[in-house]
Formats: sequence, C-alpha cells, structure tokens
Amino acid sequence: MEDPVEKIVADALVSANVLYRRDQEVFYPTQNRNRSIDFYLPDFDLWIEVCQFYTPRKLEQLAVLQDAILIQGKGAALTFAKLLKR
Repeated sequence: MEDPVEKIVADALVSANVLYRRDQEVFYPTQNRNRSIDFYLPDFDLWIEVCQFYTPRKLEQLAVLQDAILIQGKGAALTFAKLLKR
C-alpha cells in the first residue's frame, strides 16, 4: 500500500508533468550502504523525501544530498501540490 502523503506528492508531480523517479538509491558513506529517497526529479537534479512525522532518520537521509526538499506532513504535501498548480 502506498503512503498517503507520498501519493499526494506523486499525483501533484504527475499533474504538473514533472518527470520523477521513485525510491532512488543513494550511497551513504558513513553507513557504507545504500538507502532510498522517495523521489528524484532528474530535470532539476533535486531529491524529495516525504514523511508524515519527524524522525531523526529523515535528517540522516537528507544529509548526504546536495539539493533536497523534505515534505513533512499531509498539510505540507497538500501545499506543495497547490504550489505546483500555479
């Protein structure tokens, strides 16, 4: 089952015709392993991680990325979706 907050973001990207890839692997040198990030927007070289609630793990995930957006919570996802419609 798809995460409902991730679905809001995915639907908004589709509606805005933004190309994206789901669950892209990123190498974490401090952990010597790969972890996945929810969305990668290749045309913008931008990562998006989505979560319903704050966890320290999310900050760890974003720490190795040069350009990333954290969308935390349903309200933030809905706002992001509205911004894409403008």
